[in-house]
Amino acid sequence: MLIREATKEDNVALLALTRTCPMDGIIGLLIDRQPDFFSLLHLKGRHKVLVAEVDNQVVGCFALVLKQAYINEAEEQTGYLCDLKIAPAYRNMLVAYRLLRAMYQYMRTLPIDFYLCVTAKGNNLVETLVAGRAGIPAPFKAADFNVYQFLPLRKYKKSPYAVVPYEQQHEAQVLEILNTYYRSYQFASVFDATDNVAGDKAWLIYEQEQLVAFLSVADMDQHKQNVVLRIPVYLKALLSVIRVFWPYIRTTREKEPLKMLYVKYLAFTPQHTKQALALLQQARHDAYVTGYSFLSYGIDSRNSLATQLSRVPNIAFKSKAYVFDLRSSGRWPAGSVCHDNFYKV
Repeated sequence: MLIREATKEDNVALLALTRTCPMDGIIGLLIDRQPDFFSLLHLKGRHKVLVAEVDNQVVGCFALVLKQAYINEAEEQTGYLCDLKIAPAYRNMLVAYRLLRAMYQYMRTLPIDFYLCVTAKGNNLVETLVAGRAGIPAPFKAADFNVYQFLPLRKYKKSPYAVVPYEQQHEAQVLEILNTYYRSYQFASVFDATDNVAGDKAWLIYEQEQLVAFLSVADMDQHKQNVVLRIPVYLKALLSVIRVFWPYIRTTREKEPLKMLYVKYLAFTPQHTKQALALLQQARHDAYVTGYSFLSYGIDSRNSLATQLSRVPNIAFKSKAYVFDLRSSGRWPAGSVCHDNFYKV
């Protein structure tokens, strides 16, 4: 077995590997990466991908993304572990442990304390592997995430707030509200003018000439395609009801790709939760007008906004966040984690 760094020549092999590795959660989901496995990683930032090769065949991969993020409200370099994929025929072998060990050795050379790993609830392979194997210090569970798939909104009641479409002139104020909002969450992104914070479309709400809420959305189809492989019985029943009473909503069936619109960023100032929810309504209506099946947004279940979002018609995926404190720094506090890159997962 050979463990090496991936190159662009591995693209076809990695795409094929991805199709054999659906997310083994409560809902079976394949996140395909056509046409370029690496394009999603390029969006995430500077990264390193390791592959495991047996008889000149790629049978596994593991990736690390470096990310400037907020930890304890201060900016620092962090790591995000992702794309652990093992071909089915090799899951009882040492492929995963060899990949983990090689990545751990690389991580030890970096001046980084904290690494985040997010996995779908019910993904037993990943949960077993992060339990402190291959000589890697065991991580601790830092958060449970609700990844909401909101139903599009056909009839849009006019908002009591003045919703303004984003324009380039708003950039400085948007960067300020994003950094102010996300700074209090662990692992949240640090934003600057190099970021495309507006995504494909964005809206704002002002009050007394002050920006109080911002939301942007993105279509990620050119980077990834979500194919539902298995739907639990209770969700099949719910989708059947939706097809009967809301036939205008584009629902999905097993083996079909989802047409998804993602909330890229959502930020608001204190005491302006209603304005944030109004922007979500705007985005849901836009999802309906543009023909999407769902509007997706992930959030820490402890976030005060999560309770209110759960009341909006949705289908929710569950994920778990684990944190590796590689140097046992003791600097990790209790508090909400913000994985603001769910649209890139």
